[in-house]
Amino acid sequence: MKSLLQRNNLAVFFLLAAVIFLFYGNALFNDFVYDDGYLIIENKFIKSFAYLKEIFLSDVTITSPLSQASGYYRPVSMVFLMMIHKVWGLNPFGWHLTSILLHLMNTFLVYILLRRISQNTTLSLIAGVIFAVHPIHVEAVTPVYNSMGLLASFFSLGSFLAFINSEGFKKKEFTVLSVALLLLGLFAKEEVIVLPVIFVLYDFYFLSQFSWRNIVQRWKSYALFFGAAFFYMVMRVVVVEKGAALGLWDLNFTFNVIPSENFFWQVLTVIKVFYFYILLLILPFQLSAFHVITAASSLFDVVTIFSVVVVLELLICALYIRRKKPLLSFFVLMFFLSTLPVSNIIPIGGIFAERFMYFPSIAYCFLFAFVFERLYRKFEGVEEKTKRNAVILVGLAAVLIYAFKSAERNYTWRNNLVLWRDTVAKSPSSAVARLNLADTYFSKKLYNEALSEYQTALSLSNFKEFHVHNSIGKIYGLKEEYDLALKEFHKVIELNDRFVEGYYNLGITYFHKDDLHSAAVNFAQARDLDSQYPWSYYGLGLVLEKKGEPVLAKEMFRKTLDLDPDHELARMAWENLFP
Repeated sequence: MKSLLQRNNLAVFFLLAAVIFLFYGNALFNDFVYDDGYLIIENKFIKSFAYLKEIFLSDVTITSPLSQASGYYRPVSMVFLMMIHKVWGLNPFGWHLTSILLHLMNTFLVYILLRRISQNTTLSLIAGVIFAVHPIHVEAVTPVYNSMGLLASFFSLGSFLAFINSEGFKKKEFTVLSVALLLLGLFAKEEVIVLPVIFVLYDFYFLSQFSWRNIVQRWKSYALFFGAAFFYMVMRVVVVEKGAALGLWDLNFTFNVIPSENFFWQVLTVIKVFYFYILLLILPFQLSAFHVITAASSLFDVVTIFSVVVVLELLICALYIRRKKPLLSFFVLMFFLSTLPVSNIIPIGGIFAERFMYFPSIAYCFLFAFVFERLYRKFEGVEEKTKRNAVILVGLAAVLIYAFKSAERNYTWRNNLVLWRDTVAKSPSSAVARLNLADTYFSKKLYNEALSEYQTALSLSNFKEFHVHNSIGKIYGLKEEYDLALKEFHKVIELNDRFVEGYYNLGITYFHKDDLHSAAVNFAQARDLDSQYPWSYYGLGLVLEKKGEPVLAKEMFRKTLDLDPDHELARMAWENLFP
């Protein structure tokens, strides 16, 4: 069996496929969750190739129901979502199958890459199996929206392999392929931008034998890779709003931006982030869709001190052993480099997320396999058989624990209700988790539970405050407690006087209270703020109908349907006026 795996890549592929489908197969029956809503279910832009121009000339959330800048410029990923939708429509099984297959391809490429770097088939296979089943990958594989990260990793791994096969740029066809795949990766997800630096690190360790002179001599070839990264950044600046383009996302959740007083504390917080990622890779048991990381604010904080010690010790050791143990040294440094873009050193849309570890975890998987193999070899003698068997049992137990934890975690992502209940239980102080649970309760018409979560979220943070008051107002309106609803909607307008839906909600609440004048004023205000907002015309139609002006009411309902042909309430109202 061992010799078969060493000779036959196809055998390895099917082994990895069996492992992945065994422990990720239960995810095939999950629903759409979390950001799948606005990116897939409600996103008209991925449902027609007529929007290709918009996809390439806008960032992700502009081409979505959110319609606001985020800094996520990922046209290749959006085209990929278009292609999946073309094949599977809104069938979640097909989307999950695609993500799992992508994970399988990435796992196989990880095996090939590590075998090429280490020249050790056994070690690479162990690392590949760990990569296949590590629980920290569930957030990257199981929810569909994270297929963007899987796709970016696929192109990154392909680019890395092509770079190695170019043999120091001697084989031009592999150099060109590597640059092309790098570009696809960059336009799939922005964190790929660190890949050229990793290539230089690989060259320094394994091609140039720690000589910068040799690397400098190849500057023209490296200019292609850094030029590709520069081209991507230029496109970001051209296409995306300027603040978002440089990483300071307009969609940056205030709860997730490092609230540090200055750059010094920000760096210390980043070091804490590195430490918690390392801890979660080794012991992936407190997994959550949202982690709360406290910003560093004191030099006497035990966690901050310990984080600095651990991170600095790893970096110093990696540099110290670079000549004696280059593989160990390279992968430690590769971990830190590949984590840097998601470490929040430049503020991004999240300070800490398990999905960010998908590509950086390659280094951990290699190091795990390296330690295991070295321990096994240490006890190769006949008299050491018991110890050798103990090493095998411990390694196997670790793999199985990781694997069954992944299978268990897949169930947590099966729908939004299970996901956000689990997240609130693990991060009760997270306003984000509370809001997502409240929204889920609201969608399931569990209004009392939703109201409780919204109010708790408000007590924790002012994040999305006007949206929360808007949702609370809707609940009061549905419960026919119109005075309480009006109080909430007036608060919404006080917080954001440009929020169109807030005026509509005020209007419809006044309408239910038979205050037609106030209703009409607010519907008109919504229309004046956004002439393309169909609900304002629908509201005006209701007022005109109730005032006994059916012809004018019909015009309003017709205008509503012109803007939104699927507006069923307007269609029913229009047909009731003139059956």
